[in-house]
Amino acid sequence: MTTALTRFEPFAEALRLSDAVEQLLNESWVMPRSFFSGWAGTSRIPLDLYETDEAYVVTALMPGVPSDKVDIQLEQNTLTIRGEVHAEQPKDAHYLIQERASGKIERSVRLPATVDADKISASLNDGVLTIRLPKVEHARPHRITIQAA
Repeated sequence: MTTALTRFEPFAEALRLSDAVEQLLNESWVMPRSFFSGWAGTSRIPLDLYETDEAYVVTALMPGVPSDKVDIQLEQNTLTIRGEVHAEQPKDAHYLIQERASGKIERSVRLPATVDADKISASLNDGVLTIRLPKVEHARPHRITIQAA
């Protein structure tokens, strides 16, 4: 009969616990509104940023924001998205539940490399804003071939 020895890693459980707490806070519906808010009552826009060989692509959730209330700016490799949400509120209503927020939303993201500002495109479909930021030529990956000696 053989016995296997397992190495004790005292911080392995602590890391897992911190991941669990972070996930709990991210998924919690009882988190105070101020936790989600940015400076001066501006809410943050949830987004994804991914990279392809040719471009960076941002997809941002903008439900209830019409395209004419969206402002996108690029300055010194920082992309800033701003918008404004208006939830209709009847004057004579007595709310039992009110979860839709009105006001300004904003998010800034620093891009890892220079993009071609003249070729940036954006579209807003079903509450999802998609911004395509093409990389400049020198920021794109290049394959280098090895020549035989």
